[in-house]
Order: sequence, then structure tokens, then C-alpha cells
Amino acid sequence: MTLSTHKRIREQARKRQELLEEQKALEEQENAEESESLKDDMNLESMTVPKLKDLAEANEIDLDGATKKADIIEKIITAKTQADVDEALNEDVEDAEQSEGDTDGVDTGTA
Repeated sequence: MTLSTHKRIREQARKRQELLEEQKALEEQENAEESESLKDDMNLESMTVPKLKDLAEANEIDLDGATKKADIIEKIITAKTQADVDEALNEDVEDAEQSEGDTDGVDTGTA
């Protein structure tokens, strides 16, 4: 094996390790967010219907005619979940675009 092959192998191993560490950190963050989400849900239960409606309005959540507390909470949670999913998808796209840019100028050893 040539020196450049050894370097590429070491670089690939380092990148794999970084990805594993990043994945672990993301999983820990998701677990923390899920715990926080459960706390948020419990806080919604303690709110009055008018406060829930105010919260929905402030966050531009369409209640679609919901008037019962449970229905309003469901609309708020659904909207929050969808917003979280959209945000995660946008971050994934940004990360992928950034990763594509990171490969520019990298010596792949093919010449």
C-alpha cells in the first residue's frame, strides 16, 4: 500500500468516528427533546381553553374550529410536531449540501 492509501484509510476511519459521535450526540439531544416535549404536553393540560387558544393564535396554529380542550391540545401538539419534523428535514438538507461541499478538492487518489 502506498502512503496516500494509508492516509485515505486513516481519514475515512476518522470521519466514521466523527459521524458515530455526532449520531450519539443527536440521539441524546432527541431524548432530551422528547422529555421536554412531554413536560410541554403536561403544561398544556394545565392551561385553560382561552390560554390554549391564545397560545395557538400566537403561534399561528389553525384550530380548525376546535373548541374542546382536548381537541385544541391535539391541534397544538400536531402543529408543533409537524414544525419539528420540517425543521429536522431542513437541517438534514443543509447538512447534506454542506457535506457535498466538503468533498470538493479532496484527493480521492484516482488520477
